[in-house]
Amino acid sequence: MRRVIAVLAVSVLALTACGEEEPTVTGGTGADPCAPPPLKQAGVLTVAAEHPYYEPFLIGEQASPTGFEADLINGIAERMGADSVEWVNIAFDQLYAPGPKEWDVGVSEITITEERDAAVDFSEPYFEANQGILVRADSEFASATSAEDLADARFGAEAGTTGLAYVEENVQPTQEVSQFDTTDIAAAALKSGTIDVQVIDVPIAIGIRDTSADVELEVIGQFLTNEEYGLAMEEGTPLKECVDAAIVELKDEGILDDSQAEWFPGSTDLPVFE
Repeated sequence: MRRVIAVLAVSVLALTACGEEEPTVTGGTGADPCAPPPLKQAGVLTVAAEHPYYEPFLIGEQASPTGFEADLINGIAERMGADSVEWVNIAFDQLYAPGPKEWDVGVSEITITEERDAAVDFSEPYFEANQGILVRADSEFASATSAEDLADARFGAEAGTTGLAYVEENVQPTQEVSQFDTTDIAAAALKSGTIDVQVIDVPIAIGIRDTSADVELEVIGQFLTNEEYGLAMEEGTPLKECVDAAIVELKDEGILDDSQAEWFPGSTDLPVFE
């Protein structure tokens, strides 16, 4: 029976209350640098993620989520020998911003890009995704079958996301693409009719569709981007070796495949828009 990983609540204020003092990093010595792992707090894996969460990657309360990425984090913590996990709420674009971090790993469906990789260290990839095309079911664009059919649509996406960059660089719609502070705000704009199309990672688009109670939404297709998600870490951290080893174990044991099948059924059957 696997050891249960405790989940502890913590606020961003709690992390910053100590002023400019650098967090203490504890870690292994000698032949095994991961025994124990070099964590900010001994025995505690501190995880940064943007809340509200996007189902089914992360679901529920800020301090105690479930979902695919929660399973991933708990599996990593267990394999590293951490006693507990603490979740902190950090804005998405700060997860891959340069500079020191007061947390160990950042997770929020962060696509690994060359620009981001120059600012932080990324883990071994743990998920592959394309960009989903989310529309209202009663929209004139619900019957679109190609990017050309969407040329005159009002697109929207969260600022700083790869979905936003893809639309601007590849679709190049006739109208300016709207940028929003969060994916939830973009989804609200879609439901209200402020935009016609929201572009977001396929699994997140499916989650928004399935949890929309007031407006019927459809994921009509996907833009093929073959993105890889990784956990973000402070550049140069020795923790990367430990995290990578844990992710490789989860892959080799088939646990990530089983988790993906559980949380993302039917996410690979969407038509590709070109």
